[in-house]
Amino acid sequence: MSGCSGDEGPAGPEPPVIEDYVITPINGGGIATYSIPDSEEVMYVMAEYERNGKKCVERSSVYSNTIRMEGFATTDPVTVAFYTVSRNGVRSEPVVKTFEPLTAPLYLVRQTLSMVTDFGGVSVFWENRFNTEVGVAFLVKDENGEFRDNEYRFSRLEEVKETFRGFEAEEATFGACLIDNWGNTSDTLELTTTPYYETMSKKPFSRVRLPGDVVSDTWAFSNVCNGTWHTSINTNSDAWLSGSKFGNGHMFTIDLGERMKMSRVVLYPRLRTASEPFGSINVRNFEVWGTSALKTEMLSGHDYYWQDIPEFDEPEEGGDPVAKEHWKNDWQCLGEFEIVKPDVPEGANQQEIFLAACGAGFSFDFPIDAEPIHYIRFVVRRTWSGAGSHPDIYPPRALNDYFMLSELSMYGDNTVPQK
Repeated sequence: MSGCSGDEGPAGPEPPVIEDYVITPINGGGIATYSIPDSEEVMYVMAEYERNGKKCVERSSVYSNTIRMEGFATTDPVTVAFYTVSRNGVRSEPVVKTFEPLTAPLYLVRQTLSMVTDFGGVSVFWENRFNTEVGVAFLVKDENGEFRDNEYRFSRLEEVKETFRGFEAEEATFGACLIDNWGNTSDTLELTTTPYYETMSKKPFSRVRLPGDVVSDTWAFSNVCNGTWHTSINTNSDAWLSGSKFGNGHMFTIDLGERMKMSRVVLYPRLRTASEPFGSINVRNFEVWGTSALKTEMLSGHDYYWQDIPEFDEPEEGGDPVAKEHWKNDWQCLGEFEIVKPDVPEGANQQEIFLAACGAGFSFDFPIDAEPIHYIRFVVRRTWSGAGSHPDIYPPRALNDYFMLSELSMYGDNTVPQK
């Protein structure tokens, strides 16, 4: 039936109204529960109300007895009209109810928002315990003192850190405000600061083969630091594949060629299929260690010093084993990291999301107070196929326990004093 002027509308008797209705306030909204009349004529229940000045309608089938109303920016009273609707589209008489939403999640999350100076920009932090998506609008003041949108990012995580880079080491004013899925925005947090200087470490890297490091390569190590990375499928020439099993070479060491205060590392996985970045023998868990100088006196005749697991001298009778010297006692740990597979929303293109994530690389920040280093050592703990270097932590595979990377980039400040 058309909706032309003069139509009388749906025909038929009015369905009975809902019963036993209650609205429970929640943060930013309310949840209505009710009893559906025992009538075959009722097709669904609908609720009409205004949210932030706009008319909204929610519908729920007879197979549910709840309606969720969200997105309110204030705690002002909300008036809701509930209707049952018949199979012919006839509405019942309205049942009108008023409730007061609790404070919206956006404004409670805003209380946790903070921003700090970082390498090449700033980092923004917030906490979100509401299991709802919250975004940040990152702003930068222009030469006229006006904030301009720079970038938007969204997350459902409980603890969020978003870093915005690409800025010179010059004073600037940055802003961050939170947004939600209903168009509500918080006030803006401002920070005037000078980002720390950041540059990419020179490529190609110089490889240092220490005892315990990967002893052979299936594909050349130079592929991992040649400055290229492709989203093309099955490109062997732009990836490094180790040639040793775990337990006999799952570490590798790099000479940066200069002393740097490191800020982060970015890993790019190898693509053999669209889903392979999160499968096969691409790196999943790893550690990063750094030092300003190698203990050269331990390079010859002291292989035990360089192994992943410390060794112990035989104890004297009645005594405890004594740990031998070990490189991890002399190096600083820059972090233990895991590559996390991106979420794929329902209906989204998985391949596009995976390729976009891999194209951006997986970036891992180092502690801001880490000391400058000259050498950096990676300890691969697990691949996506499950191969692990610690059987008690990461279950090993029996065969072909190799690992691979397509590209590796490291960043930091190379203007620190060179010793």
